[in-house]
Amino acid sequence: MDNDKELIRKALIIAFLPLIVIVFLFLPRPILRIVLPIFVTLVVLRACMGQVNVLRLLTTRKRSTGSVSQSDGHLYCDKLIYIDDNALTIRLYYFPFGSKRVNFSEIETVIGYKGCCMRLWGTGDFRTWFGCDWERMRREMVFVIKRKGKWSRVGFTCQDCDAVIKILQSRGLYETR
Repeated sequence: MDNDKELIRKALIIAFLPLIVIVFLFLPRPILRIVLPIFVTLVVLRACMGQVNVLRLLTTRKRSTGSVSQSDGHLYCDKLIYIDDNALTIRLYYFPFGSKRVNFSEIETVIGYKGCCMRLWGTGDFRTWFGCDWERMRREMVFVIKRKGKWSRVGFTCQDCDAVIKILQSRGLYETR
């Protein structure tokens, strides 16, 4: 199974390389000639390292927003985060795209802060890193994950704070400030 995924990933990377060269040669604007190849190269490099699942990017699965269902193993799902039985996954965490999965066993506590945060993506203090959320300033709460034995923290927001709080409280991980 892993060998098949590896072969497919390498085939997709090989298929994308000629496209990169063609786009690079025929782009009319100089800035696009610089930015686009760098962007595509980053994607290809991250795919080679296994940090980006290229097949997942090409195929989209429709998921309901804010669902709380135990039938297929997920407890909560929206466009920003995905919570299943074992972990919390933050979508669009890594630049330019890529999800971060934090297992519940690695989490010391999740702190909920009322109010908004001005950080759209990345960090402001090099300790707390946020995934991308263009509407974070309109959200009612911001969550920060403190991990066991780690100095850095992971920040995220969600569309339905009450549902996420209930899930985290049921696991004994949530505290508010």
